[in-house]
Amino acid sequence: METLVLSDRCPGDIQAAGAILRRGGLVAIPTETVYGLAANALDGDAVKKIYRAKGRPSDNPLIVHISRFSQLAPLVREVPESAQKLAAAFCGHANVISLPCKGLAEMVERGIFDGPVLDAYLQDLLLPFRYCNIDYIVLGCTHYPFVRKAIARNFGRPVSIIDGSEGTARQLRRQLEAASLLTDRTGFGTVTFQNSRPDKLAMSQTLFQMKY
Repeated sequence: METLVLSDRCPGDIQAAGAILRRGGLVAIPTETVYGLAANALDGDAVKKIYRAKGRPSDNPLIVHISRFSQLAPLVREVPESAQKLAAAFCGHANVISLPCKGLAEMVERGIFDGPVLDAYLQDLLLPFRYCNIDYIVLGCTHYPFVRKAIARNFGRPVSIIDGSEGTARQLRRQLEAASLLTDRTGFGTVTFQNSRPDKLAMSQTLFQMKY
């Protein structure tokens, strides 16, 4: 197996990464939180390589990224009217900057929700964007709402912050309703914490009880 180290700042390397994907290979890329494996979603053999490389269960779906809305229809059974309305309202009308936050999720898991270490990290991360025409910050990881106040403070000026996990919770509710699994009980129930790493259970309980 041949492994190449490429730079996202070198146009030639970006073209090389594209060529690897077109040949059915895998490319590791930084995302907002972690490194991900990319492949051509229309190449079934390439997609299988991701599952094998990560040991990912076959019933755990992958995300497909597209660059324009017209690419969506061939990939899905239907495009609901709600998605069409959202696309008409927002696609092509906003410049979205993807900002990897390496190490931020790990800080949250270590219990660092505030303080000078977090402030220094966020100031270095956000300073280049402080004087740009930024209207919204979207929290794209479930860890980030726990440091929302610190993000707002260290951005240096007022900005609207959108918590993406709220949409995730609403979608979960819709899925539970569709499967007739949503309880009709109105009183308080019980909460059970489960984690593949038992040493993280105490942190899960701490995050659950936090008000942010």
